[in-house]
Amino acid sequence: MRRLLSGLRFGRQALAAWQTNASGISLAHDSSSTVNCIERSIVFCMGQMRYMSDLPSHTKLGMPALSPTMSQGNLVEWKVQEGQEVTAGDVLAEVETDKAVLGWENQDDGIVAKLLVPNGAQGIEVGQVVAIMVDEAEDVAAFKDYSSDIGSVKEETVSGGDDAQAGALSQDAGDVRRASPAARILMELHALDPSSVTATGPKGIITKGDVLEAVSSGVVRAPAQPSTPVAAKESESHTVETVAQPDVEEEKDFVDIPTTNMRKIIARRLLESKTTVPHMYIAADVVLDKILAMRKSLAANGIKISVNDCVLRASALALEQVPAANSFWSEEQGKPVHAGNVDVSVAVATKGGLFTPIVKNANMKSLSQISADVRDLATKARENKLKPEEYQGGSFSVSNLGMFGVDSFSAIINPPQGAIMAVGGGRKVAKPGPDGMPVSVTEMTVTLSADSRVFDGQTAADFLEAFKANMEDPFRLSIV
Repeated sequence: MRRLLSGLRFGRQALAAWQTNASGISLAHDSSSTVNCIERSIVFCMGQMRYMSDLPSHTKLGMPALSPTMSQGNLVEWKVQEGQEVTAGDVLAEVETDKAVLGWENQDDGIVAKLLVPNGAQGIEVGQVVAIMVDEAEDVAAFKDYSSDIGSVKEETVSGGDDAQAGALSQDAGDVRRASPAARILMELHALDPSSVTATGPKGIITKGDVLEAVSSGVVRAPAQPSTPVAAKESESHTVETVAQPDVEEEKDFVDIPTTNMRKIIARRLLESKTTVPHMYIAADVVLDKILAMRKSLAANGIKISVNDCVLRASALALEQVPAANSFWSEEQGKPVHAGNVDVSVAVATKGGLFTPIVKNANMKSLSQISADVRDLATKARENKLKPEEYQGGSFSVSNLGMFGVDSFSAIINPPQGAIMAVGGGRKVAKPGPDGMPVSVTEMTVTLSADSRVFDGQTAADFLEAFKANMEDPFRLSIV
């Protein structure tokens, strides 16, 4: 980039010399505009926005979209300091997306002039300006006291007197606007004037805790200002609700745990799936006695295989045996699409939320390979080190709660996948034996949640039949 800008500056000088020597022709304004336009276009195409103002030439870095579904992220930790020189490929910061913590790699050479958000900043929108870079070290000092309102690199800059006017407007409307949603609701319920609440949040944002502290300290309520009969009725309604609110001291008896960005996104996606994807549920019982005997024999030879490893292998083989089941729904094409590979997602619970890393080509792997893959992926998931390609894709998921004493449950499909199978725990039941006499067997229940746009009843039944046959005859699992 530095070479690119140097080349443009050289081009300007050459153009100016040509203009001086060209008698009777004045193209200074048009040519300068042309070079400016070229320069701005080239820099913008690099994914950043270079700004020319009273400050030295600088580049605003916006929060990047590190995954296709990322709309906001948390800045876990800066890996650079102000004044530090960086090159293309250097990691600027660790960013928490909706599924993992990833490194944000720098795209250009330069010097970090200002970091605009602190370590641990939450809910930063994609595109919001978080850092400033310059080309020359002597320009860093000019940004010592620089601050930026919340905005994105796509926004146009305002200069001169317009800046002051925009700043004044921002201050006038700032009190209510710069408050968290929970804080706004509490201020309305308790009829508080935002100007009477002391803000302690980042960038002067009023938090829920600030409002509760103001209420408990007896801050004067905002005067009612009904402008219409309707507004007066609403004011009366709020007054009644305020009186009915529980005492603030009682509210402090509980611990308010903040929702992580990951859990918010998980909740939104599950709600979207449950309300927009037509779920079909089919259950089957599977006898585990032969699987358990096989595990015991392998353990005696130092090979540890879990029931879940067998479930993943049997599922992959069933998807291969019933190709129609190995499909996902494409919103773009408006139809089911057959998946080329048999990639099976496995649900992994972590403190931050539920991950579904993928065991790729599971139908081509042995039980030992699947077991090793699952352990590695689960470790990465719990450490927030999964790469996007390790949890995006697949056509089928397995969610196993059997180890928690759950007999059966129904899982929610993870779009655009076509199905998810919920696996319960093994339990002793009585079954008719070969001679008709009851015998005790270990049985588990699996429940298939299938997208009715991808599966019909016959496809779902065929898949469960193949899965059951694979589980009840371990030799089908090819544990070589």
